[in-house]
Amino acid sequence: MAGSGPRIPWLRVLAYLVVALMAVQGCQADEHFPSPPPPLRPTIVGVVASITLDASGYHALLADRRTIDEPDNGVFRVIGSPNTRGYLSLASEADGGFSIGLEPIESGCWEGYESPSEPRIVGDMGDSVRFKSRLDLQKAPSFSAEVAPRDVDGHLRWTTVSAPHVPVSPMSFCVNERGQVMSAALYPVSSPH
Repeated sequence: MAGSGPRIPWLRVLAYLVVALMAVQGCQADEHFPSPPPPLRPTIVGVVASITLDASGYHALLADRRTIDEPDNGVFRVIGSPNTRGYLSLASEADGGFSIGLEPIESGCWEGYESPSEPRIVGDMGDSVRFKSRLDLQKAPSFSAEVAPRDVDGHLRWTTVSAPHVPVSPMSFCVNERGQVMSAALYPVSSPH
C-alpha cells in the first residue's frame, strides 16, 4: 500500500492535463469554422445603356445617366456575368467594389439565377434572397415563390428539384429594375425525346 500513495497525485495531474488539452482543442476547433463572409448588397442598380473601356478599366453607363466604374485594380470584383448593354447592373463601391450583370429574360425581369453546381443554391433570408455569390437582394413587396424553400441544415434554401428519369429543374429568380427579387420559380427544362 505504501507504493499506491504517489500514483494518485500523478493520475490527477494526468487527468487535469487531458481535460486541459481537450479544452484547448475545443477552442481551436472554432477557428476552422469562421463566420460566413458578410453579404454583398448593391447600392447602385440600373439598366446598362453602354460600356466603355479605357486605361483605368470598364465603365458602365446606365440608362439614367449614372456611371459604374469597374477599375482594373485587382480589388474590384466582377461577380458572375459582366455588365452588358440591356443587362441590369447591381453594384457597390464599398470594400473595393463589386458588380454583377443580370441578363434580361422578359420585360421588367432580369435573371437572378445562379448555376446549380451544388444542391443548395439560394437562401431565403426572410426579407431577402441570398445567392451563393453572397449577393443579397431584398424581396419585392409582391414576392411570390412557385416552390417553397426547404430546411437544409437549419437554413431555408431553394434547391434543385429532381426525380428518377426527370431532368434536374433548377430555380429561376426574377429581379425587377429596382434590384428586388419578384419571384422564384422552377426553371423550364425541356424534356428529352
